[in-house]
Amino acid sequence: MTMKSIIYLFLLTSLICSCGQRAEVDFIKGSRFYKDYDIFKRTGINEIDSAELEVPFIQEYSRTDSVITLRVYDSYLDAFETVEIPAIDGIELREEYNYNDAPDWIYGTISNGKVIRYGYYADPYSQELTKRKEIFLYDIIPDQIQIITEDTIKTVLYQSYLEDKYGIDCNDHGDWSKMKDRVILPFKAAVNVNWGFRVLKDNVHIEVITDSADYYNRTIYVSDSYGSKDKEKFGSTYHRLSRDAYFRPFKKYRDYLNPTKGM
Repeated sequence: MTMKSIIYLFLLTSLICSCGQRAEVDFIKGSRFYKDYDIFKRTGINEIDSAELEVPFIQEYSRTDSVITLRVYDSYLDAFETVEIPAIDGIELREEYNYNDAPDWIYGTISNGKVIRYGYYADPYSQELTKRKEIFLYDIIPDQIQIITEDTIKTVLYQSYLEDKYGIDCNDHGDWSKMKDRVILPFKAAVNVNWGFRVLKDNVHIEVITDSADYYNRTIYVSDSYGSKDKEKFGSTYHRLSRDAYFRPFKKYRDYLNPTKGM
């Protein structure tokens, strides 16, 4: 085989492989492809021709009056993460996860430049709750509330907050007629989410996001009342609990901005 034939065969093989990989992408009519995506503005950044796809990229798969569906390809052309975001502020989205030891139902929205998530152990809208002989308070109030910007994640441990602030026993239970007035629906909790360690104390974790060239770091700070000598201390009111690095395939989009991501 001549060198020219070898080169031709190599190019043909590469073309076939490339087409095979691109075929994994669902080119639904009306979808658009971007190098990045601004969740808060609901707009793609640096649009790509569908014939020139190379990971990483984000596909705006569909857009309705209420929901925008994204497919995030950060590593492979044959694998993606589906992300739904509200088309306008205030639309509530819901996702079920069925975790063993974490909120099973996630409600998310975007409001005033923030992603807000509520995590529940049971769906607070479920009609099945009315049929239970016993309903526990921890099933019908949020376990966690998260308020997220581009560079911070504030997690309020809401059930612990109620126990500490008001002495409420989240193990309290009863039939529906007794418990129905205690349901706290998504985005209705009576807690000032702007509060920090001074008021919420141990009931809040604050993650600060910082960038490097290819990674971003998520550093969790907690109230200093934890008092562990194994944790690095930062001042008199809080200290660092942990610091983790995450690969940064996009400059603007990050997976924690997904409104219904699990907690």
